[in-house]
Amino acid sequence: MRRGGLLAKFTLTPLRALLSLSLLAVLSAGLVLFVIFREQINSGMLSFLGGGFRFGAAREPDALSISLDKDPRNQYGLCNGKLAVLSPERLVLYNSAGAEAYSASIGMDDPVLRTGGNKAMVFDRGGQHLRIYGENGLEYALDEEAVLQAKLSEKDCWLAVTQESGYKGVVRVYNASNNEIFVWQSAQSGYITDADITPNGDKLAAAMVRQEREEVVARIVVYGTSKGELQTDISIPDGIVLSVSFFTGGNLCVFTENDVRVYSPHGALISSFGYANKTLLGAAVSAELCVFRTSKHSAGISGELTAFAPNGSVRLSIDTEEDVDDLCVAGGYTAVLSYGTLSLYNSGGNLIYSQVDTEVRRVLVTQSGALLLITQSIAYWLK
Repeated sequence: MRRGGLLAKFTLTPLRALLSLSLLAVLSAGLVLFVIFREQINSGMLSFLGGGFRFGAAREPDALSISLDKDPRNQYGLCNGKLAVLSPERLVLYNSAGAEAYSASIGMDDPVLRTGGNKAMVFDRGGQHLRIYGENGLEYALDEEAVLQAKLSEKDCWLAVTQESGYKGVVRVYNASNNEIFVWQSAQSGYITDADITPNGDKLAAAMVRQEREEVVARIVVYGTSKGELQTDISIPDGIVLSVSFFTGGNLCVFTENDVRVYSPHGALISSFGYANKTLLGAAVSAELCVFRTSKHSAGISGELTAFAPNGSVRLSIDTEEDVDDLCVAGGYTAVLSYGTLSLYNSGGNLIYSQVDTEVRRVLVTQSGALLLITQSIAYWLK
């Protein structure tokens, strides 16, 4: 949900002034206000770390390691526990034995990879193309004026936020068979900054922003996709909505320019965590957990990592003395890669695995806590 490369860094204070000055130009051009790393990994692939703490040095890869090219622009994801790799030129899906199962050329300027239960999505952010790939290759092709955002759920339902003539934004929702089941068109409501769907696609949440005289007004709407009824309408008077995500049970995880919030399915504010006057360095959201990192310094060398559950309760709060190179969550697990040290935390916030002096550059975690480690040249499961 989304995560290639380093965690993106954002200084949030200038956003409001930027939107006030040129809201139309910024959003219609498809500017990405916030990059949120969302991996929705299918559970049940590997049973791992049944409990207790394990500590070890960097280890050699097992026999099922996958050779990779060294392009730092590569993006990675898991489809039913199988690795998907998107380079600037092509998408490669590997089978459970680590062999290349399918590859496709990608002719996009700014390709983005999303992975779901059994599928992979590639779209050209701000471009015209979106593609859905299954185990047997290309399943669906969408071509619009501009694809601003797209997401793929753990049950392979998906959405696309597009720019189309006559509207400030359009959200199209598809089921796992790639059939369009709902369309929502924003005319006077405002420009769409983000959107999300529940795993089975029965609900859509869309965040919008518009300018009323000299004020920037943001809101979130939730629709049922089967009947198209408006279920929730949330006004955000004190912050631009940067990202919206569904938690298990229907609660919403909402990042604004000032804080991250949890709302109930009916729009009641449950909790919030502020980061005003700080830099939001990165975040990872799963259906069961939200993790974000902030710093008082834009360089981000030291900061604080906070994780909370769908009910708003804090599960993890730690100071990070070094920069975080990668961050991934799935289920209740949080994997943190920081300056050569890999750490895995469970849903209770307990450190259950640590690896020091590692050559790992990227990490993916499944809902069962299994880790897929990626170095400059190989990917392998840690067992």
